[in-house]
Amino acid sequence: GYKRYADTLVAIDDQNPKWLREAGYAEGNLCTLGLGQNNRVNDTAVHCSLSLRRMEAALVLKPGDPRVISDIVNRIGWLSSIYEAQNRNDERRALLQRGVRLVDHLRINDPRNNDLTDIWITFQTALVAMEVDQS
Repeated sequence: GYKRYADTLVAIDDQNPKWLREAGYAEGNLCTLGLGQNNRVNDTAVHCSLSLRRMEAALVLKPGDPRVISDIVNRIGWLSSIYEAQNRNDERRALLQRGVRLVDHLRINDPRNNDLTDIWITFQTALVAMEVDQS
């Protein structure tokens, strides 16, 4: 249904940022459905990764767009959970560090946004926990 429709839009014009975001949302829906289902981690990883890639492609076409950056930050959080389940610690660390940088960028223009602060704290806490676990 929805995913097929979004993929068709991207197949028609893969340079349309709205359609890339739509495809990212469709994959994101499948990603979030799979989160927490331990028997579907690898399938879920595919959806989460593709969702992130679609949003990254949209950002290339709309550089600096805070809505697209926010979408990317959400997908980083999801993919980080998958990487944790897969014990892909180096990739998870790099992803979380990227997420912190993106949230820092968003907070420059919206310093009172508590949702951004909460995400920033969540990413930082995960990074610290990874360091503690390795020591």
